Amino acid sequence: MTVEGVLYTRDMKIMYFFPTHLARGEDGEEMKFVEFTISEGVEEIYASFKSTGLKRVILPNTLKKLGNDALSCNTLTEISLPESLEYLGTECLSGTTIQSELYIPESVSFIGSYCFRYSDFTSINIPKNITCIKNGMFEYTRHLESVELHEGLTKICSGAFDHSALKTLDLPSTLTELESNAFFNSNIESIDLPDGITSLGYFVFHDSALVRINLGQGVERIGRAFYGCENLRDIYSPKITPPEIDDDDPLGLGELIKRYPDRITVHVPE
Repeated sequence: MTVEGVLYTRDMKIMYFFPTHLARGEDGEEMKFVEFTISEGVEEIYASFKSTGLKRVILPNTLKKLGNDALSCNTLTEISLPESLEYLGTECLSGTTIQSELYIPESVSFIGSYCFRYSDFTSINIPKNITCIKNGMFEYTRHLESVELHEGLTKICSGAFDHSALKTLDLPSTLTELESNAFFNSNIESIDLPDGITSLGYFVFHDSALVRINLGQGVERIGRAFYGCENLRDIYSPKITPPEIDDDDPLGLGELIKRYPDRITVHVPE
């Protein structure tokens, strides 16, 4: 059913469509209004507001799910996620231009791939129920300064911090897996791996700004993890038994260690 041009299910619990002309007018240029308040009782929103140009969307306290693309590609000036929220879908906040902190309620138990891609958030917390940072979640986050990760997180997927502006990140002790390209071309400069990480596969830090890394006690094998890391200076390996490495690709550094044999220091137990 439609209410003032907005499409809902008959029980008004799911919003499917918000016509762009309601915000921009029939000519697509002049904004008719910049704010929309979603009625209490709505529990799910799908790609209703993608690229509408709205500055503010007020979410109801009954909302449980922001579906795929729900608020993507908007010039929102502020956003407040209700404590009832449980689900953030793929790309649901991607491309939003808010340069401020984003607080995600602890009730959220699912965050989809590319959720914050191309967004301008400066700080984001990840709730305790989230065990996996999915593909491209923070990809091209150009203003990101901090991400709070909680104990219980076990995996960071491919491209999670691809081209992110984030410079430092504290990894929880429960983390056990970093997929290839997890920090591809990221601005992370220093990182300490938890002891649960046993392997660094191909291109984990490919072309990143990494300067220093502590491998932790768990790393047993290193692939081409640091390929293209031109800024890398110090690798700390606290294990008495060093990690297994590829003979033709020492420490995953590729041609770097051949071109600059004195640039990188590998610190090992005495």
